[in-house]
Amino acid sequence: MKLKAISRMMLTPLLVGMLTSAFSVQRIKASGTVYITSDYTLTQNIYEPIVVLADSIVIDGNGYTLQGTGSGKGIDLSGRSSVTIKNMEIKAFEYGIKLHDSSNCSVFENTVTENTVFGIYLEHSSNNTFSANNMTNNGWGIYLTHSSNVNNIYGNTITNNDDGITLSFSSNNILTGNTITNNHHIYLDVSSNNILTGNTITKNYYGFSLFDSSNNHIAGNNITHNHCGLALMASSNNSITGNTITNNSDGIRIGGSSENTFYHNNFIDNTRQVYDYSRDYPVSPSMNTWDDGYPSGGNYWNNYTGVDVKSGPNQDQPSSDGIDDTAHVIDENNRDNYSLMGMFHSFNTPLRYDVNVISNSTLKHFQYFESNNTIEITVSNVTANQTSGFCRLKINHDLVSPTYNVIINDTVVPYTPVFENENLSIIYFTYEHSTLEITITPEFPTWTSILLTLIVLTVAIAIYKRRLHKTPIHQRARM
Repeated sequence: MKLKAISRMMLTPLLVGMLTSAFSVQRIKASGTVYITSDYTLTQNIYEPIVVLADSIVIDGNGYTLQGTGSGKGIDLSGRSSVTIKNMEIKAFEYGIKLHDSSNCSVFENTVTENTVFGIYLEHSSNNTFSANNMTNNGWGIYLTHSSNVNNIYGNTITNNDDGITLSFSSNNILTGNTITNNHHIYLDVSSNNILTGNTITKNYYGFSLFDSSNNHIAGNNITHNHCGLALMASSNNSITGNTITNNSDGIRIGGSSENTFYHNNFIDNTRQVYDYSRDYPVSPSMNTWDDGYPSGGNYWNNYTGVDVKSGPNQDQPSSDGIDDTAHVIDENNRDNYSLMGMFHSFNTPLRYDVNVISNSTLKHFQYFESNNTIEITVSNVTANQTSGFCRLKINHDLVSPTYNVIINDTVVPYTPVFENENLSIIYFTYEHSTLEITITPEFPTWTSILLTLIVLTVAIAIYKRRLHKTPIHQRARM
């Protein structure tokens, strides 16, 4: 009897384990919840919510769908760490995926759609990664709140949600390379020290909207065809650089927000490039910095036609430098002291130094060749009747060291050195317009320096051998 009892005791957990394993690969028909305690791969669509009860596991949707009825949580990751959710459609819950007190989780290559409130929701959750997900037709696409910090959100497509991405009381997050279209906005509420770079923000009501948020870095985004490209409300000490802000009703809308810095942005064809709504509402006028000093410069304003025949910090030195000779007045409290005469472009290189180009031409091609320290650019005229163009390049000396050969269609042309220190150079040159191939190389390329060194060494060795040959043998021994 005791033996039978012991056998039953041993068999029961084994059967439970087998049933749990079988459950993980079968479609669940009865109402209930799927509890996951180990790696899990869907083999067909399922219609019950998932609760994850283990850390360091992978849940692979295998292209199948987890579908609800408009309520509850699709996948509950509360209190979990290092869980991966991938390759799944998560549809028609209240929360598509919920993370509460969760960390180091990875959610990628999922379609999260038609969830009534949140596509992905984070609360007190940090160090998580969300990439290559398609977020569509949810209430909020991605919502971070209550100190959800140091999360990485990149390469997602976020479309047709009520709100695209919201950061509320959350800091030190990175949003990069996302495509965000037809949502209300990307909203930062009392959220600081976040980085928002390289995103495409199109056809939203607001592109980025900041309220009581400071020390955020918004750089290199393409912000186009929104009602308002970027709104700052009671927000200070933010850095807005290198963005292309085009065809919005308001490019920048500011209210009660001072001590922010704007430079190297391209403001193109916005109905109002900058609008300070303290003119119409009872908020304090905003006073911000609109350039990075000289020689770095300010912003490009396509509706402002300036003159560039001078250079230098006071724009009183002879020769052009790609910067307007007079300040661009935005309003009585704001001015761009060094507005740019052409659009700002920044190109990455394999050595991780950017090459910044300011030009009134269309830049069709850029490439850096590490093998021979050469920059190649193809330019063309913006309009058919444009007859002249210019380029202004900032070049790190580790990429191409001075002095330079600037070659346009096989002809060496002169350039003006705008600035130079031990680390970088800024050069300026002009050309008559058509489609042109521009090459910038060191005046003495690396291979030439090596050849000269070899020649010097060869001559030195020959001289040494000649002297050695003329020296008596008994003296050679002492040598």
